[in-house]
Amino acid sequence: MQVRYIADTHLYDPASSLWRAEYGGLDAYAENLICNWNNCTDVDDIVFHLGDVGEQCELTYSVLRRLKGNKVLILGNHDVEHGYVKWPSDIFQGVYHELTHSGVHMVHKPSSMPDGCIYLIHGHHHTYSGIMMHNELNKYQQDTYRLNCAADLIGNTPRTLRELIINKETMLMARR
Repeated sequence: MQVRYIADTHLYDPASSLWRAEYGGLDAYAENLICNWNNCTDVDDIVFHLGDVGEQCELTYSVLRRLKGNKVLILGNHDVEHGYVKWPSDIFQGVYHELTHSGVHMVHKPSSMPDGCIYLIHGHHHTYSGIMMHNELNKYQQDTYRLNCAADLIGNTPRTLRELIINKETMLMARR
């Protein structure tokens, strides 16, 4: 059993159609996510989804039901802004605003880390490009304990803690 993390899948979110054009649309993006997710995740793995799952509709529910693993949701800003509706109980094993598990604090939007934690894993920032994200990139570089699991930054694949650490180092080295 492994523990994996992902955020910001934005399944069938109308606002994400421009982001998903490179995949050939929302359906093609969903199939890419399913393939990537299921190729690395076993049925007994725990996958923490750190928010912004997507539109609460049958298309999204269908995709989520096809994903392997025991899924736990940490609510994101889009999950709350669009009017939080209870997710079907066969999709998520639990739904939280934030959660600490084995010294890892999980929250959608980056925040301060509680005492006793080793890592802060978050989503919310899909990219660190552009002028507006320059300050966030500087913080991300300096906060060695902070790891971003936004789907766009991690290949639309749930990642282990070790993989998130390597992904961050690779991304920062490419920017130096």
